[in-house]
Amino acid sequence: MRDYIEDYEELFRAVTESVSELIVDGIVSPAFFIDEGGLSVDRKGDRTPEQVVASLERRFRKYNPCKNAVVLTARQCRDADTYPIAKPTNNQYHAEIHDSKDIIEISTLKAMQLADFCKIICV
Repeated sequence: MRDYIEDYEELFRAVTESVSELIVDGIVSPAFFIDEGGLSVDRKGDRTPEQVVASLERRFRKYNPCKNAVVLTARQCRDADTYPIAKPTNNQYHAEIHDSKDIIEISTLKAMQLADFCKIICV
């Protein structure tokens, strides 16, 4: 995978049991996008959306089961003035969304924009 995340790339965020209350009646709370350590997401890469969600399910099933996922594009992140960055670990698809190049935790206003942009993917 390339280090730079292209605008067209889709980024998936797992909705685990511990954060499922942040989605009510199909509306995602901005709090879902705020994480002081950087908002972890998976890049779609060469996978189908179903494969990405299945991968999230496998990764989280033991301690914090994945209920579904939300998806947005890198362009939408940039439109919200946030900073998507590739952060591969043992997961080549891992990325994070930061507030900016220098600030990690996404501000409430930017989180509100991401919440408006995202789509919920049901599993």
